[in-house]
Amino acid sequence: MLFGVKPLYYYANNEYFIFASEIKAIYAAMDYKPEVDYNAIDNILRYAFNPGRDTIFYEIKKVLPGEQIIVHDGNIKFERYWELKPNRDYKEINSKDKIENFRELINEIVKENTYSDVKGGFFLSGGLDSSIITAIAMQNKNSNYNIPISIRFLPYSVDDEKYVNILEKDFERKVEWVYITPEIARNSLEELIKFIDEPLENPTHVGTYLMSKRAKELGLKTVITGDGADELFIGYERQECWLKYKNAKEIYPSLSWKISKKEMELLYNKDLLEKLKNKKCIPESISNMQQALHYERSERLPEYHNMRLDRMTMAHGIEAKVPFQDYRIADYSFKLSIEELMKSTRKGWLKEVAKAWLSDEIIYRKKSIFPSLPNEWIADSGIKWCKDILLDSNSKINMYFCKNTLENLIKEHSTNKVKHGKELWALIVLELWLRNLQNWK
Repeated sequence: MLFGVKPLYYYANNEYFIFASEIKAIYAAMDYKPEVDYNAIDNILRYAFNPGRDTIFYEIKKVLPGEQIIVHDGNIKFERYWELKPNRDYKEINSKDKIENFRELINEIVKENTYSDVKGGFFLSGGLDSSIITAIAMQNKNSNYNIPISIRFLPYSVDDEKYVNILEKDFERKVEWVYITPEIARNSLEELIKFIDEPLENPTHVGTYLMSKRAKELGLKTVITGDGADELFIGYERQECWLKYKNAKEIYPSLSWKISKKEMELLYNKDLLEKLKNKKCIPESISNMQQALHYERSERLPEYHNMRLDRMTMAHGIEAKVPFQDYRIADYSFKLSIEELMKSTRKGWLKEVAKAWLSDEIIYRKKSIFPSLPNEWIADSGIKWCKDILLDSNSKINMYFCKNTLENLIKEHSTNKVKHGKELWALIVLELWLRNLQNWK
């Protein structure tokens, strides 16, 4: 798949070649247990995913998006069948025609994705991307795709819920709400950990997992999401920084890291720091916006978003479809300059496109800062839960990290001195994943 919507892994030696869509399957077929890669541990904690061909295990590799592997007579050949392109402006087409042509294209692609004789639904966040896809599909009143599913956080709601309520009225279609409390989030993490091949810390795992569970209960077979639009149409603050700041090269890494370099140096034990001392940090090597976009589209989108979506939907036997990641959408987006995509705000061009289907109230909704879910989930009784996992004398992460630093992180977080929710959540995911590894066959 072009953006790694469906992953593919492989292992090769002098005798045989194993490939599968899950690392677990290759792990089970190998005649020895592969070793966890300390570089991957660092990648996952710093960037929230493992970039490149490497995986959590030294010996198991992944096929890159847009790549095919040819195995013949013991030799492995890698070939590209599709590649990302830099954004550039096709001035021979005026802006109005570009928008109309794109509307026709995305309308056709959504129609293709919703043509089915089985029941389907949508993961609706209230944001621009999922709203566009759902609005287009809802035009067909006879479609089997007609159930929007969304998340409601308790005890405190977020702004997104208000906009989902507006869309519910606009679409004249009841939204199925999935409720998430801190306790539900913590319990769900322990439940879903067995479905992930690598210890990816993305807290959105929980929401996707629970929405997929609800989809199954409703008898749905497939769901459609808006994943990929932010990467192709410039929807993130860290992308915008290249146009706003002269020192963007210094700012971008700080907006990309989950655990900073300073925190890393305190957290990692001497043995791990020694092993990592000559390692290059990918975001720090990026010097312009085109490189940043290529990195996010080729690395972060497949591993951070698509991996989460695939694993959490398939955990309940649900197929996820992502119209924005159709190669025709991607190729069209490359024909737009960065300035044209941005206009006066992030996803400015896509907002113009959306006027055919959505109200200004949704398109130009007030920017809101989404709360740090781990900060909310690791609070009150969540502090004890965190301590029980990370500070256990038998914790697997003791081989990588300084226990004193872990204790300080939890203490600062619990007293509200400094919020370390995202770091603690990442470490909890890693610990639970390492524990579950012993159940792999």
